[in-house]
Amino acid sequence: MNWKLFLDNELFPPDTSWLIARSVDEAMVLISQQGYPAEMSLDYDLGENKPTGFDFLKRIADDVLNAWPNLNFPLVMLDSHTSDTEGRCRILGLWKSFQNKLARNKEWAAPSNNIVSTAKYGQPSSNQQSCPRLVVAIASRALFDLDESHQIFEEQGAGAYARYQVEHEEMPLAPGVAFPLVRKLLALNTGEQRRVEVTLISRNSADTGLRIFNSIRHHGLDITRAAFTRGESPYRYIESFGAHLFLSASQEDVEKALDAGIAAATIMPSAAGEGRDGQLRIAFDGDAVLFSDEAERVFAESGLDAFNRNEVDAKDKPLPGGPFKPFLAALHTIQSDFDPEHSPIRTALVTARGAPAHERVIRTLRSWGIRIDEALFLGGMDKGVFLKSFGADIFFDDQRKHCESAAGYVATGHVPYGVKNS
Repeated sequence: MNWKLFLDNELFPPDTSWLIARSVDEAMVLISQQGYPAEMSLDYDLGENKPTGFDFLKRIADDVLNAWPNLNFPLVMLDSHTSDTEGRCRILGLWKSFQNKLARNKEWAAPSNNIVSTAKYGQPSSNQQSCPRLVVAIASRALFDLDESHQIFEEQGAGAYARYQVEHEEMPLAPGVAFPLVRKLLALNTGEQRRVEVTLISRNSADTGLRIFNSIRHHGLDITRAAFTRGESPYRYIESFGAHLFLSASQEDVEKALDAGIAAATIMPSAAGEGRDGQLRIAFDGDAVLFSDEAERVFAESGLDAFNRNEVDAKDKPLPGGPFKPFLAALHTIQSDFDPEHSPIRTALVTARGAPAHERVIRTLRSWGIRIDEALFLGGMDKGVFLKSFGADIFFDDQRKHCESAAGYVATGHVPYGVKNS
């Protein structure tokens, strides 16, 4: 049924075409009676100690994904009309994550831009801070060099590790592999334009994590949010923070984030320093990173000749998006703030593909409306030296052999996704 839901404990919708729910329970009753709505406008705070608009949306997303694809889910338009900026960001961040999960499901054939986030019924006031367009969650071992203290943990246990961190909490940690990347990401925030937010995710306790926050302050990083989970996997908080990207030294946590529909990579040990000048340069592999592993499966099962024939035959059919498509799209929205010749971000596709398999890639990116500044079709050549020439601050690839080659030159994230990691 084509109907519209307005969830708010006090306000009224702009016209009588909306059905009003004053609580999450009332909204769920309406859905049980009417089916899923075609449009939703959500407040965040629905009363003291009451479930929020975010809680409602999380319940909807979980119900849909648990029943998928045996469910008729309409192309919903979403608005968050709340005056609570943080609440609005949480709602829209969850909605984007939900969209990404649906878009990655091959049973869902509709284009992803038919499910959109709008603010046509409740624009934030001019003095509100806008939601960051890119949220990056980063583990403490990716941000800082914790090798020495981690060795103590491995060899002497959690108690010795905790004592060591407390004893050294006034001693700043040295930068880790992803530190230069984070510094450049945060530099994209200028004045009141908060384009990027970086959130710390850590298996430390809050007590041992004090050294990490002290190190953040020492290095002048604008990171104010964190989740400390005292030995447990922190991945469950990544979606709540609305993250587009998660970087960690733990492959287990990365795999869980990928399963949740969030771009994620395991940071590999690297001696690489900061990339060139102040420009942020990010490089991506294609198949199983920006794109799905659909074509890579053909290669794995039938070889190069069959792969090339398949790609030539399907050159006009865009490749499905992979786990890093939403992250690339978020970078693209920030790039659109700047003249292309003076953009602080530069992206590159660095793929083992060569002609004739190149054309489908180019046409796919064109169909997405996403800009890639440089594209290297290497036809199987080693990627490391090319990444050094590009000056990448980080490179993402699904194949460990390519990651090991790249890590000798640039910071590298392994994406444990797709047929090469099954």
